[in-house]
Amino acid sequence: LLPKQLNLSLLLYPSRRAVQDRQGQVLHVLCPGDLQYHNIHLVGTANSVTLGQQSGTVQAMLNNLLLLCHSLITCRKVFLPPEVTALARDDVTEDLLMRALAQLLSMYASASLLLSYLQGKPDITTDMEKWLPQEMSAIEGSLLTGQAVRGTNGQWLCPGHQSAWHINDSSLQDFPSQDFASYASAISILTFEANRIQCLPDNFFRSFRSLYQASLSSNQLQSLPLGIGNCEMLETFSISHNLIKALPSDFHTCGGSLKVLKISGNPMESLPSHLSKFAHLEELQAGSLQLRQLPDDIRDLEKLKILNIASNPLRELAATFYELKMLTYLDISGVPWLEQEQGKATLLSYEAFLNFTRKHAIFSSISEKELKDLFTSCDNDKNGLLDEGEVPKLNAQLFIMFPRFGTESTADDELGGIPEQIFMLECLEELHLKYQAIRRVPAEVEKLQKLKYFNLQHNPKLETLAAELGGLQLKGLHISNCPMLRTPPKEIVARGFSAVMAYLSRLLSGSVECKRTKLMFVGLGGAGKTSLMRALMSGSFVTPATVGEAITDGIDIKTWEIKQDGSKLSFSVWDFAGQTVYYNTHQFFLSNRAVYMLIWNTRLGHEHAGLDFWLSSIECHAPKAPIFVIGTHADQVTKTELPMEELSRRYQQIKGYFCVSSHTGQGVKELHDKLISVTLNEPYMGERIPQVWLSFEQSVIR
Repeated sequence: LLPKQLNLSLLLYPSRRAVQDRQGQVLHVLCPGDLQYHNIHLVGTANSVTLGQQSGTVQAMLNNLLLLCHSLITCRKVFLPPEVTALARDDVTEDLLMRALAQLLSMYASASLLLSYLQGKPDITTDMEKWLPQEMSAIEGSLLTGQAVRGTNGQWLCPGHQSAWHINDSSLQDFPSQDFASYASAISILTFEANRIQCLPDNFFRSFRSLYQASLSSNQLQSLPLGIGNCEMLETFSISHNLIKALPSDFHTCGGSLKVLKISGNPMESLPSHLSKFAHLEELQAGSLQLRQLPDDIRDLEKLKILNIASNPLRELAATFYELKMLTYLDISGVPWLEQEQGKATLLSYEAFLNFTRKHAIFSSISEKELKDLFTSCDNDKNGLLDEGEVPKLNAQLFIMFPRFGTESTADDELGGIPEQIFMLECLEELHLKYQAIRRVPAEVEKLQKLKYFNLQHNPKLETLAAELGGLQLKGLHISNCPMLRTPPKEIVARGFSAVMAYLSRLLSGSVECKRTKLMFVGLGGAGKTSLMRALMSGSFVTPATVGEAITDGIDIKTWEIKQDGSKLSFSVWDFAGQTVYYNTHQFFLSNRAVYMLIWNTRLGHEHAGLDFWLSSIECHAPKAPIFVIGTHADQVTKTELPMEELSRRYQQIKGYFCVSSHTGQGVKELHDKLISVTLNEPYMGERIPQVWLSFEQSVIR
């Protein structure tokens, strides 16, 4: 109930007489909005009925019902009807009106409680028609238009919410304007998502002028009508994942109130014009568009805190980007490619590839024929499916197809491809740089003292992270799927976030560029492993004959250091005994951070050299390590037979075949040079190791 003559004075200063005068009241319908009562609102005078004199039974039941409604409405936020909102003025805000209305309703609740106590509490059944007498039928017919809505457990909803109840079921193709004819101007929240609506009425924004939150995401809208400036209270507007190529020319007229704008997933080539008009914008979701550059006036978004422009083919940021001083969240990830789960077989069909492209608007600029040709070019076996070996080829094509940060970055680029404007955003707390061509994270990252989360996943060129990252108070650092990463080492990355941060923190105290690995000599006993090791380490590439010398027992470990272009390359040389008794233990010492020399005696032939055993063992325990297959005693045979093509096909780790003689030096120099070349190309070469770790190692050795 509310007074028939509701004015500002009565609302702010209600009297008990006005509340208790039953002849001067108007019965309003209270619509819950949804089953959780999140959007309770008074329907308004258009659906109110003046109460007359009712029977005692009706009055008692009505008191109980009003007590329930008044109690409910005072403990929830209630959206005001237009006639109450219209009472607002400079010195009387809507918030004050809301509190005044709650106070008035509390007085009604108290009065209803008193009357219920005096008149008793009759039983109220769930079927209103069984207890509403004849004199209430007019009220029922006037107010309960449409009755209860199916699927709401008998809940009555206003006509507007009735229409909206089954809105998001993908069934709508046309916007149901007629269902909101008498309610449109009073609606403040409108959500029409996940349908197939292609266009809005020309008078849409004029009709829904009270909107402050509107979502039309995941439809098939191709354009928006003019007139959005009529929505002077609009704060949140979402049209993500539609087919809109451009915003209307007057879109900037809503900028005075807009705080959140979501336009992701549309084939737009630019952001809204006149960005200076959006002075209050705090969040802009503009991912997966077709942006190739950002306008300079993006600096005018002075209050912007959240910016998502991921999955756009950007090569650089606007020169003025650094002026977005309020930014706390920034996602500038590149156009993605297909993710592969490690250790899981992948079979990608063309339809699955098309479904992937449909999720990102940038692919709409590529014809289906071009996409088909791209898929076919990676299908080596022409079976219509891409396996785990062909998907990376497709990803490589997607990587070079679109511009990315760092693509033009050179090895001596101090910032490693990260735009310099990023390091001037001192309020930044979360930064996403996935699917880019970043080479390194520079020391300048220390300027981002408030950074809490840093995402660098899927950067195939990323090599190093600056030690200064270890000095930040990060809560999350994501660096998976960065195959070229050397600092921190992959073994540290595999241990998780805490290990990575500890490693980087240690680097701050001092570090050394490390170029060292293990050189493993394996093969049958008497094949010449020890002699070849000595020849390589001698500098002259020859070694005296070792006739009568005892064969190696267990594992013999030596250190071999080579000066190379001003730096030092260090090998920990492991000479494995070739006796069968040791075969079961050798596997515990095989690792990826090594180079393998598989030695066989050319005098005995490859059939009796156990090559398959050793190659299989290395492939199993060190699948990423390079292997050299080396035949010895080359000075004692005139012809050597070895199925090199077959071995290379089966074991792709093999980097070369050599026939050498440790006694004459034949082929040893060539093997030496190739060994150094392959070793220096290993991804872990040049890692920075904390000095304290190396000092600890030396202390243990001593």
